[in-house]
Amino acid sequence: MANRTKRPFSDHDEATLLRLADEAAVAIRNAQLFESERESERRYRTLVESSIQGLHIQRDWVTLFANPAFARMLGYDTRR
Repeated sequence: MANRTKRPFSDHDEATLLRLADEAAVAIRNAQLFESERESERRYRTLVESSIQGLHIQRDWVTLFANPAFARMLGYDTRR
């Protein structure tokens, strides 16, 4: 951190800079966690959608998700 004024940093200035540094560290960590989550989601989606095993999620007799293999098992065209 540079000081453009002739006066030295005060205790208040240093405390403010420390708080800013702490906030920046939290923001950087959150960005890293978010990127890790996106990569995990990408791997999961690739695994499920490219599986030859039919997979589906159902609740109250309603299909919420079906991968392409499951859709083909039911006779649906999975080409987009």
